[in-house]
Amino acid sequence: MKKIILVVEDLEKEQAQAKEAVLEGGYKVILASALADAKRLIESVKIDGIISDLHFPESDRDNDRNRPCGLAVVTIAIQRNIPIVICSDLDHHFAHYLLDIISFLESVSAFKRIPTIIDLKDWNRAVNELKKLIK
Repeated sequence: MKKIILVVEDLEKEQAQAKEAVLEGGYKVILASALADAKRLIESVKIDGIISDLHFPESDRDNDRNRPCGLAVVTIAIQRNIPIVICSDLDHHFAHYLLDIISFLESVSAFKRIPTIIDLKDWNRAVNELKKLIK
């Protein structure tokens, strides 16, 4: 049975690229475009790994795509011991301070590191990083 990867990304173009990369990596993929969707899926589906952007809305009714809701997804993943990779364009959001927060979360989690891809979103690289974490 194929493992299931949750991709949390609000932009349709990026979702399509992420979906293709995850499928090519040999996994099933489910998509969430907002924090509320991601939480619901994590609660209802056995997720084997997560690839998440850092900036996306809290809900489908929220128009603010600049909220760092990915930090909530990282926290949930750590609490549930789900491997996670961050794939986000921090330069676009001018949010390098988030790396310090992620570093702290790593220090209190079971994961030795949470791979963070901060240049342009490289979904293939994110899938490869996640493969290293999934047993």
